Amino acid sequence: MELDFGNKIKRYRNKNNMTIQEFANKTGLSTALLSQIERNIANPTINVLKTVSDAIGISISELLAPEIKNIDLVLRASERKIVFDSNHKHIMYSILANAPTNNSFDVLMIHLDPFSESDYRLSSHPQEEALIILEGEVEMIFEDEIITLYVGDTIRILPNRLHRLKNTTGNSMVGITFKSQTHF
Repeated sequence: MELDFGNKIKRYRNKNNMTIQEFANKTGLSTALLSQIERNIANPTINVLKTVSDAIGISISELLAPEIKNIDLVLRASERKIVFDSNHKHIMYSILANAPTNNSFDVLMIHLDPFSESDYRLSSHPQEEALIILEGEVEMIFEDEIITLYVGDTIRILPNRLHRLKNTTGNSMVGITFKSQTHF
């Protein structure tokens, strides 16, 4: 993957009506080096990248991160990946958010059939999770506690906390869950 952070620098200068000389004065770098960086023909050192990112007001990782177009963040319903365990066909997850780069959380839609459970046993994972109920109701079962969730309710599930979902009604439960890091 080719890095293209030169355009970020140039856009910053243009947005702030700065000439390359003015940006050079702000950073203490030469106009020749900045011009080469903007045209992506220089290989700047970490110190130069730090100087530029500080001047722009972003981190080095933001400076080096690839540009993402807004359209690339759209995931059409017809393009959603469905994730389920063939042994547990009564529960299905749909990935709701497109992840063109490393993301810090996943957004999943969960469908739980009537009179079924997410798993036959309590399970845990190292990610933090939040769940909002959109349709139906469900019991969130922890080791020593059962909490009934209704439409509009949300619950936060801390990392490594044993839990499972149980639908004790004749209606499907639909919810959206946010997990703190990519898994699918």
